[in-house]
Amino acid sequence: MKKQDEFIPGQYYHVIMKANHQDVLFKDSLDKSAFLHRICRFILPCAEVISYVLLSNHVHLLIRPHPEAILRKLPLQLHEISHGLTATQLEDYRLGKVEISLSKYLSPHQGHLNDLLVSCIRGLKISYKCWYNNRYQASGTLWARSRVTLMLPNSEDIYRTIAYIHHNPVHHGLVKEPGDWQFSSYTEIIWSKSEVIRPTEVLKLYSSLEDFIEFHQEAKPIFAKKTKNNLR
Repeated sequence: MKKQDEFIPGQYYHVIMKANHQDVLFKDSLDKSAFLHRICRFILPCAEVISYVLLSNHVHLLIRPHPEAILRKLPLQLHEISHGLTATQLEDYRLGKVEISLSKYLSPHQGHLNDLLVSCIRGLKISYKCWYNNRYQASGTLWARSRVTLMLPNSEDIYRTIAYIHHNPVHHGLVKEPGDWQFSSYTEIIWSKSEVIRPTEVLKLYSSLEDFIEFHQEAKPIFAKKTKNNLR
């Protein structure tokens, strides 16, 4: 793994988004649902989500940017997207059978692909901040700067990062097992039902669902160690 210099289509990236200082991002399940809706709106048009988890003051995403031809159709400023996608629409979207509503497009030589991916994340954070401030009559900075790490292709890093993300609530002492946490892709993969990820595509990284579960069980002693950090 290494810190990213710029996003590259087809590569895997671990994105960590934290609250500013000791702020709380999500106070209840409605906040988390609102954030997941915005992932579908801002991230899925730019990248596939492989795994995720939402905790009270931070978010983990493992994403893979779409091919360049798809990214070139997106506007440079993603607040112009009027609606997003669901994970079940992704394959048709990648094949050009499903479109999202945009008010302007980039020409093939205009803009930089890295700017598009950065704009995906920025649009997600700005949109959720507007939701949060409106709901709680809040103001000020909600988000700290995102941390992005490039996964080396075809390496153990990808499997370990998926397990790390799913074990994060266990790591923080919130639950005993990954499947006990509601806002995580772990149970969505187990039950093969999700609006954010494509469980069958994630399982292609493993030999089977049984291997996926076994890998997580073997990773638990490593990633489930409790931290001293307190989450509210």
